[in-house]
Order: sequence, then C-alpha cells, then structure tokens
Amino acid sequence: MNVPMICSILLTIAFAWLLIRPHLSQALADTQSANLDSALDYATADRKTRLVQLLKDLELDFATAKIDQREYDQAKNSLKQELGQILESS
Repeated sequence: MNVPMICSILLTIAFAWLLIRPHLSQALADTQSANLDSALDYATADRKTRLVQLLKDLELDFATAKIDQREYDQAKNSLKQELGQILESS
C-alpha cells in the first residue's frame, strides 16, 4: 500500500466517525433520559405505597390505643399532606 491510499482510508474513517458520533451520543442520551424517568416513576410509586401502608399502620395503632387522638391526628394530617403532594406531582 502506498501513502496516499493509507491517508485516504484514515480520512474516510475519521469523517465516518464525525458523521456517526452525534447520532450515537443522542441515542445514548435518550436512553439515559428514559431510564431516569422510569426510575423516578418507580420511586414515586414506591413512596405512594409506603405512605398508604403508614396510614394503615397508623389507623391500627390508634384503634389498638397505642397512640392518643392528638398523635393520630398530627401523624395522619402529615401523611395525607405528603401523599397529596405526591399525587399532585404525578
């Protein structure tokens, strides 16, 4: 092989890389964005489930007289407010 042929092959590879690279990085960014959105959706659903379970546990504690009315009302209002914020944002 001669020098001009090697140079033309290297230039072709370099131009091909410059043309393809933006498309590859955009596809990677789209995939990462989708993964992040999915993880946030899962975390929000998990948080809602935990808050509902905490409300159920709170009601059980109140029904079995483990906590008094004041504690029950404060905790219930706090949990409902947090759950409402999560539901509004989703």
